[in-house]
Amino acid sequence: MALVQYDYKDGIIATGITTSVTVGPWTLLGGKYMIAVSDTGTANGTLNMLMPDGSYIAVLPTMTAAGTSTPDLCPGTYEWVAGSGVTLGSFVCVRIPYHPV
Repeated sequence: MALVQYDYKDGIIATGITTSVTVGPWTLLGGKYMIAVSDTGTANGTLNMLMPDGSYIAVLPTMTAAGTSTPDLCPGTYEWVAGSGVTLGSFVCVRIPYHPV
């Protein structure tokens, strides 16, 4: 389990992640999000979305340490699964507000 986990009800921040830890589940309202991953080792991980049958599917390609992504995500329940090689990682998923010009 993550050492520190903050659920913002439309995003999440977790630190102290180690190998094969699952962060979540948490709920996103949908829209554009910034996802960032960092680790002191050679980490990787996957963002998964809960399907109606109770299973999870990967919604992004596997991310590596010190990686970022800005995907459009559907409303739903998500989890982050740390892969092998994670020594002391952090995971951030926060919504990017829409500001019309």
